[in-house]
Formats: sequence, structure tokens, C-alpha cells
Amino acid sequence: MTGAPIVMAKDSHKSPSKSKENLKSKATAPDINQAVRDLVGKVDNLFEIKVHNVFEDYHRINVWIKYQKKDLFGCSYKIKHSYFVKFADGKLTDLTKPPSKENKSLLL
Repeated sequence: MTGAPIVMAKDSHKSPSKSKENLKSKATAPDINQAVRDLVGKVDNLFEIKVHNVFEDYHRINVWIKYQKKDLFGCSYKIKHSYFVKFADGKLTDLTKPPSKENKSLLL
């Protein structure tokens, strides 16, 4: 896990009419990196962890893995885990909702 980068993504979809101060997260990259590593833990075939600021102190964390598909050359990538979290006062809180019974069939 130590070799995989944690990328703080810059979201370009936010409205330019709103002030940047309101959209900017108070969390800094070094603060959130260790908290994200603690939350995610060890992941086999880890490629990258990408952190997107959604609004204020709320973030989306996507954990990407690298894998081989049978009979194909090269690697493929997919999101293994995705978390919705709040980072405030140096504490990371996981707000991810588990999939409902109705939606579990869609994940297969």
C-alpha cells in the first residue's frame, strides 16, 4: 500500500459563479492521506486511491485496482471500493451507505 499514490483530484465541474473559498475543502493533502490509508487498509493489486472533494469537508474516495483479463494483453483497471466520507477536525468519518437488497442484484 505504501507504493500506491493517493491523488487529490481537482474537480472541474464546479460552478465558477460560487466563490472558491466556499468550495475549497479545509482538509489538506497530508492530513487526509494518512486517514485515507487507515480507512482503506491493505488492498491486493492496488493501483491508485483517488480522493475527490465533493463539497466542503465531504469527499469521495475511489480505490482503483489493476488486474489481468484472460486472453487479453495489458492490464485493466476498475474501482474496487468507493467511500463517501467527511473529514473534519482531523477525523475521517465514513458515511458510505451499504447497498440495499434491491440494488445488490444490479452489482452482480
